[in-house]
Amino acid sequence: MGLFPLRLTSQRVIWPRCAKLAAEGHFAEARVINQRLMPLHNKLFVEPNPIPVKWACKELGLVATDTLRLPMTPITDSGRETVRAALKHAGLL
Repeated sequence: MGLFPLRLTSQRVIWPRCAKLAAEGHFAEARVINQRLMPLHNKLFVEPNPIPVKWACKELGLVATDTLRLPMTPITDSGRETVRAALKHAGLL
């Protein structure tokens, strides 16, 4: 699971709107949406991929569990707080 599925699912309303605005030449409006999402995109790499992405998907109710296969480890408490704050900033929580 990588970053792309999260963009497709958790941002299924926000991200397509951004792309549509840009395609229609409404760059200023698209830039506002992109700037709102950029901290989330960056914070999803606070720990090795896919750990934060899987946790974010569980937090958003997109998957039932954030359990990972070895050798990956669960997200740390600080990683969880960082990603949660970014999800809130993006308006997804």
